[in-house]
Amino acid sequence: MSEEDERLRRSAIRLVADIQGFQGSFEFEVTSFFERLRKELFESEKTVFSNVEMNRILSRLQNLMIDLLNQIVDKISVEAVKQIQLSLGNLKDVRESELLAEKTASAAKKEAMDYRFNKYVVSLETRVKALEENEIARKNWLRKVLSQDKKYKILSLLEKEKKSLDYAEISKQLSLTKSKVREYIKELEKNNLISVDKTKKPYTVTLKQTLWV
Repeated sequence: MSEEDERLRRSAIRLVADIQGFQGSFEFEVTSFFERLRKELFESEKTVFSNVEMNRILSRLQNLMIDLLNQIVDKISVEAVKQIQLSLGNLKDVRESELLAEKTASAAKKEAMDYRFNKYVVSLETRVKALEENEIARKNWLRKVLSQDKKYKILSLLEKEKKSLDYAEISKQLSLTKSKVREYIKELEKNNLISVDKTKKPYTVTLKQTLWV
């Protein structure tokens, strides 16, 4: 394949992909329109036809519209490829140019679907990454705000240490009295944020979950 033919193929794929996107959107609108129309007509008491007859008529009309759309899309694709040929200087006689455009547009259909799918995947990955970054930022902000409360500093400490701590260690690291530590731990345990091992002394505290997860 010559460089010129390859440029034509790539351009045709991108162009047909955009046209397919329009086609998909339009087909969705046509389907939605007929669904609304069916609902309105079937709920009406003044309809002349039975629901079965009406549904048959609407289905036929819907299929005709979609078939017509497909034909229009095919013609637009071929004409667009012809314009690409002209812009690339790929000038041929009218019939040969028409045949080449039809062949190129037809071949581009399958690859255009893959091209659209890959674009969709990249777009989706970008959105997911943005959502993940926003979620991390939200967690960090929430951790910062809640950790200003001495009670929730215990959660932050347990998360940071990644191990169980006894009351004395918590008291020392957070500069809290042991009575305050017991009070906060009791509240946190009640809210199912921590678990306390009371099977042996000193009692140890383990993180179950944080409020910024």
